[in-house]
Amino acid sequence: MSVRIIANVRNRSNQRITNEILDELLDYNNQVQVPVAISEYSSVKLDHYFHAIIMFAESLKQVQYTLATILAIPEIQGSRLKYLIVYYSNKRWIERQFEMHKMFRHFFDSYIVDVDIIIHVANYSFLYTYRPYNRKFCAHTKPLLIQKFKKLPRKLSYTYMYASKVYNFHQCPIKAILYHIPPFMNLDEPINNIVNLDNGYDGMILNDIADLMNFSVEMVPNEPRNFIAGHIYANNTATGIFKMLIERKANMTIGCAICLPKRSELTSSSIPYFLLNYVILLKNQDKFSSLSLFMKPFQISTWLLFAIAFATKILVQRLCQSTLIGLKRRFLKLFLVLWMGLVFFLRSSYEGFLFEIMHNTPNRRLPQTIDTIIKQNYTLLTDVNSAHILEYLPNLKKITQIVSTAPNQVFNRFDILDGNVGLLSPLPIVTFYMSQRTENISRYALVRENVFTAMHCVYYPRYTYMKAAIDRLLTRLRLHGFIAKYTQIFQFNNAPLRTDKLSRRHRKHLGTALDMDFLNVIFCSIIALETIAILVFLLEYLSLRINVLQRIYSHIT
Repeated sequence: MSVRIIANVRNRSNQRITNEILDELLDYNNQVQVPVAISEYSSVKLDHYFHAIIMFAESLKQVQYTLATILAIPEIQGSRLKYLIVYYSNKRWIERQFEMHKMFRHFFDSYIVDVDIIIHVANYSFLYTYRPYNRKFCAHTKPLLIQKFKKLPRKLSYTYMYASKVYNFHQCPIKAILYHIPPFMNLDEPINNIVNLDNGYDGMILNDIADLMNFSVEMVPNEPRNFIAGHIYANNTATGIFKMLIERKANMTIGCAICLPKRSELTSSSIPYFLLNYVILLKNQDKFSSLSLFMKPFQISTWLLFAIAFATKILVQRLCQSTLIGLKRRFLKLFLVLWMGLVFFLRSSYEGFLFEIMHNTPNRRLPQTIDTIIKQNYTLLTDVNSAHILEYLPNLKKITQIVSTAPNQVFNRFDILDGNVGLLSPLPIVTFYMSQRTENISRYALVRENVFTAMHCVYYPRYTYMKAAIDRLLTRLRLHGFIAKYTQIFQFNNAPLRTDKLSRRHRKHLGTALDMDFLNVIFCSIIALETIAILVFLLEYLSLRINVLQRIYSHIT
């Protein structure tokens, strides 16, 4: 444990008492090395290790100034710090009580509850604290006497001085910034500022936390009111929920807020509790043109073979008309049979494919990777909340347009646009809006490659007293399976197929697919026989001009 000591005392008598306390504190145990930093001259490297802060003060202003100085140091983890104020005061008892009440109020407004004050009056020491939540009061900051002693004990219990004060809120209201973003937070019209949170993933988690900590949720609308989430930018300016948390207008916010390093610099975040995948949604309705469908059944090599065979037939008929009369008719019949077999096979295959596409017109092949989307000049649409991940994806940032703050408006815009257009959004939001388009799911497809993987966090003002308690509850909910159970609300079975699975999609109304390997064997056999027939035809043609070949053919026939 490390201690930071801040002495801001001007009165000589109080300085003498402070020095005596410091001497006794530093010489408390020579066998244990405890790093102690005195005043603002301490090394910045020690700021990470402070667990307790001892203040020596003579007035409320000194305490306020010292606390502001401490909170301005980003390295200090304020939510874990314990504060002990040695308060020198010669005022009357009621004035001291009033001033301590203001001190506790100032700490409470800074979301710090682990604070004790020691006052020495008439050879007695008094240890005070405050308990903000109890059965009678909420946000109660009046001084509460813990113990009175004539001589400071050699050892005080750590849990006795800083007992937990936030395990039970006694149904006191906790201000939470909430906004409508289904399926994470589906807000109905509030009744007496109380909302039903059972229709959203983050809403159900917030309900469980509220039940376990025994507080009521007081909804605070985002600023501006219909704005979804918010962000903290590189120049430390903030919008939406984060601006409100920095200004300490609420205790917390939850609802599709992803964990980003910059956000945790000016606010406090919980441990991650949900893994979120960002995907790209494409339209699967770009049909082939009539000319493309006419040429599609065969590859270019097959069409070239057919054209060469057809041209060869015409050339043989025109250039060798007189010679063909002298050929043996059995070889002519063989050639014609094989020729007609080839034509029949090509024609039946062609007509069979056309019959299939009349019932199910094929789609163009969609991109399967992000690089392919960029190369094919796609334009991506997204909302303001999802656009913040583009800071880590500079290649996608160049081709992405921020359409609106609401995901439903982005989906509506995506539906009416044609061409190479995609939609960048979290997978749960995609499946939510696909559940409203169950009859047209086949019109959409997800790119095989995920764009970005993020995690959800709960955010609070800096140094909040709720962080540690909620982190423990989130761990319990995850270990007991509640967080995984709530993912059923996302209806992942409504997700469109990935682009790499579209070609293998089973179509029940088409029956069993043809065995293409079998057709390939037939086709290769016909081509082989046709080649043999052409060779025989050429040999017989040459036999009419070469006497040796003519004698050989005469013996064969």
